[in-house]
Amino acid sequence: PYVVNYMPKDYGLSNHVLNWSVIQDDNGFLYFGNNTKVLKYDGQKWNDIRITPKGFIFSLAKGKNNRIFVGSTNEFGYIDINKNGQQQYYSLSEKFSNIGEIRRVFYLQGTTYFFSQKQIYIYKNGKITVLKPLGNKGATFHLAFTAGGKLFVRQRGLGLLEYKNGQLQLIPHGEMFKDYGVFGIVSFKNKYLIITQELGLFEYYPMKKEQAIIPLETNDKQHLINSQIFGALKLHNNEIALNTD
Repeated sequence: PYVVNYMPKDYGLSNHVLNWSVIQDDNGFLYFGNNTKVLKYDGQKWNDIRITPKGFIFSLAKGKNNRIFVGSTNEFGYIDINKNGQQQYYSLSEKFSNIGEIRRVFYLQGTTYFFSQKQIYIYKNGKITVLKPLGNKGATFHLAFTAGGKLFVRQRGLGLLEYKNGQLQLIPHGEMFKDYGVFGIVSFKNKYLIITQELGLFEYYPMKKEQAIIPLETNDKQHLINSQIFGALKLHNNEIALNTD
C-alpha cells in the first residue's frame, strides 16, 4: 500500500498520540518527534530515544554523519552515537533559560539553527550564539524557513528578513509582510516563491532593486487565500505541495 497508518499501539501506548516532526536519516531510518522521546522506526520495529527535560519534540533536523538535531520546549540538542555504540541525546541548552518552544530546526552548511519565537540559537563549531529579534525588547519572530541555502525569518511588526553576514537584514520591500504571516518560502533558479495566508503568493527576485517582490496572479488566488495555507514544500519535480487548514 502507498500509505500505512501506525497507531499508538504500534509504536508504544506510553507514547503520545501526536507526532510533531519527522525526518529520515541516510540509512533510511525514520525519526518522529513525540512527547519526551524521539521514536525511531527501521521498517520492522520501533525504538525510542528519551529526551530530557520533558516536553513535546517539535522539530528535528539531520546534520552531518547522521547526527539528529532536536528542538523541544525550553530544550535543544542532538542525538549521536555514544562510546557504547548506542544513540544518545546530548543537551546543548543547559546554560540557557527562557528559551521557549523550539518549533523549527535547520541544518545549513555545517551550521544548525534552533528557532523559537523569542530568539534563534546558532550552533557552529561547538559554539552557540544567540540571535534576538530586531528593535524593541518585546519584539518576536513569527516563523522561519530555509530556501536556496539561505535562512529567512519573519518578524512581527517588521517584515521578512534574511540572515546574512552574521545578522538579520530586511529583504527589499520585505516590510510589506510586517502585518501578514508568511507560511512558506521555496526557491527556484533566480527567484523565490513567498506563500502567505491573507495575501496569496508572491515572487521574490533578490537581484532586483525595484519591484523585487511581485504578486503572483493566478485563477485560483482567492481559493488559496480561503484555504488558509499553513506550509509549503518543494517536491523533486519542482512542483509545490501546500498544506492547508
